[in-house]
Amino acid sequence: MKIFSKFTLLFGVGMMIVGCGNDVLKNQTALVWHQAIYKNVTTHNLDKADDDFTSLELEHPNSQFIPTDLLVLAKAHLYNDEFDLANFYIDEYEKRYADKYEQEWCEYMKAKIKFFSFQNPYTNQKKFYDTLSFVKSVINKYPNSIYNYELNTIKAKLEATKIVFNNNIASLYKRVDKPKSAKYYEMNTTEQIIPPKLPWYKELFNW
Repeated sequence: MKIFSKFTLLFGVGMMIVGCGNDVLKNQTALVWHQAIYKNVTTHNLDKADDDFTSLELEHPNSQFIPTDLLVLAKAHLYNDEFDLANFYIDEYEKRYADKYEQEWCEYMKAKIKFFSFQNPYTNQKKFYDTLSFVKSVINKYPNSIYNYELNTIKAKLEATKIVFNNNIASLYKRVDKPKSAKYYEMNTTEQIIPPKLPWYKELFNW
């Protein structure tokens, strides 16, 4: 009984300590959360940085640090090849804080992130065509953008891959003896492109 009571007491004290430790992580100033985000980004603990940002938003929804931290987390996740999260943070920044000039940059960055997200461009053709369409829409929306040199390079890469798709599909239809279908894809192929060696995108640009 004495052993059991002692164990129960120690367990209870331990839980109180843990509870107090968790309380330390709550109800902090905006600056404390902002600094915690930077610390966890620099130590590559992005899950913790995301949690810290959630706490910052919940406790200080009007904090001046939120716009900056959105961009920091977007960049960190992009460098970590976590493209969906990078796109999420950029999109949040654009919707909530970007002026008309920053919107142009945000659209450029989202196009770039979508492009980078292809580990293998042949595995998800719908996503590929959606990305090509998005890149074209950004170029059309901002025809005089300073980012169009890079965006047109991305567009050219995607269109080259589209030609490879057409070549492959045409060859497939020829093998199954469907010459009309093969001719349709050959009509959409004006030149021969060497298929890219994967991964073909990673070192193309630097942020």
